[in-house]
Amino acid sequence: MSRTRTLIIALVLAALLPAVLAHLTGCERTPDDPVYGNPFDPESPEGGDGLQVRAEVVGNNIKVSWTHHRNRDIAEYILDHRTDQTVEWTNLVDTLLNEDNMTLFELWHELPEPNRTHYYIVQALTADGEFSLTGYATPAAASAPPLVFAGLTNSEIPSRYLDLKIVTGEGDSIRVADNPGFTGAVVVPTAAPGDSAYVTWDYGLHAAGDTFRIYAQSFTDGGYASDVYDSKLTVKFEPEVEVLGGVSAGTSIKTPYVVNDLVIDSRGVEQMRFAADAAALATAPWIPGADVHEDFVLQATPNIQSIWCEFQGDFGFDYTKELQVRADLLTSAGIALMLPTNRVTTHTRVGVISSAAATEMRFTDGPDFTGVPWRPFATPDSVDFTGTPGPVMIYGQFRNDWTDSPVVTDSLIFTLLPLDIYFVAPADGAQIEGGQTFEISGRAAAADGVLVRSVEVDKGDGLGYNGITNQMNWTTDWSVPVVTEATQLVLRARVTDENLETATSAITVTVLPPAD
Repeated sequence: MSRTRTLIIALVLAALLPAVLAHLTGCERTPDDPVYGNPFDPESPEGGDGLQVRAEVVGNNIKVSWTHHRNRDIAEYILDHRTDQTVEWTNLVDTLLNEDNMTLFELWHELPEPNRTHYYIVQALTADGEFSLTGYATPAAASAPPLVFAGLTNSEIPSRYLDLKIVTGEGDSIRVADNPGFTGAVVVPTAAPGDSAYVTWDYGLHAAGDTFRIYAQSFTDGGYASDVYDSKLTVKFEPEVEVLGGVSAGTSIKTPYVVNDLVIDSRGVEQMRFAADAAALATAPWIPGADVHEDFVLQATPNIQSIWCEFQGDFGFDYTKELQVRADLLTSAGIALMLPTNRVTTHTRVGVISSAAATEMRFTDGPDFTGVPWRPFATPDSVDFTGTPGPVMIYGQFRNDWTDSPVVTDSLIFTLLPLDIYFVAPADGAQIEGGQTFEISGRAAAADGVLVRSVEVDKGDGLGYNGITNQMNWTTDWSVPVVTEATQLVLRARVTDENLETATSAITVTVLPPAD
């Protein structure tokens, strides 16, 4: 035997010797616990319930959350729900996983049925269609109290008097208090489960930022008592103020008016006052709280100026706010004609959308506005132009209490159809008071060199078409019928050329009862 082989055998015997001795002396070593890398394995410490679903009542909703295991190729979760453990699960929502860097996934069951215990179970699916076994999962449960609606944002209350709407699924009475023992509670009856009860709760005097809680519970005199609704509330009396017709422009508000109406969130406002500066505000007269304060007059300057507002709240403290406003000088005014993409029209009236903080406007198809009247600002509206075929430029101008705008423009292409007729007045969809004489007008068109033989109008009176003229621009008087309720009528116009070709047009108008 070689020396090398002898050395190897000796080393092996040396390595085995401790084990042999340990066995001979009766010693043994406990094996290490197995390491599980799959939380969905029934033999894992989670028992196969790898998601560990939880449910928690938060206000009027239930938050359902579960553990998300990263890097397990989970693509979708299915959330099932029931309120009776003897019935089948029903699907509440399926949600796709759009990120894989979280460790906790959550969904909200909004406005669950009140006075019920809600059960939830979640199943995970991979992109390949593999799924976790819900049989190993423990459902999460949460008991929903009555639903309480207070019309609040972020649980912030602007008034000491809180109007509550409460919906219950069981019990014949509801109690509301600011303490969990319901000492001094307000109690109101409910006609039947599922009905709404209304309670006005007075929180008394408080300072800004004070926090407190509201509790609600449905019950019966026979001993039933639901889970308790519990919500934290914060005093925030900071009335919002808007300038009617104004537009936010950074830290200031642009207004087209010198005399402005202020729109106020008046919840909790007992008295209010307004002034152009802080010094004048201190001596300004108080007026009762209201949703609108009319006719605040700005100074005749285009520069930024202030509207100072002070409000006395029913919580017992005041709130002061400064609005910075400035004149809208119409520098960004513009018009956009309502046309197809090729900008071609066969009508001499087109719609126009205006962008301007204006009080009045006017339009023409030429650069000279001499004799063109101003009319009240409205958008969308329409503009008429002369019917010369070819490119047409429409000019518009706006004005408000401060200034006139520069002239703005938009263009179109006008073309005549071989034979066409349309209404100019009234517009399609117009409302017209009955019992008056209304002038119907329109325009007819024929191919070059072809004469119009006749224009006829059907006034919706059952008498059919009645010939009125052979002119391109046509008018006819209409004795609008007297009606007792709003009535829709269809007006029709028909043109016939010398070759006996015809074209028709129709509009629908609503005839209103005469004003008293």
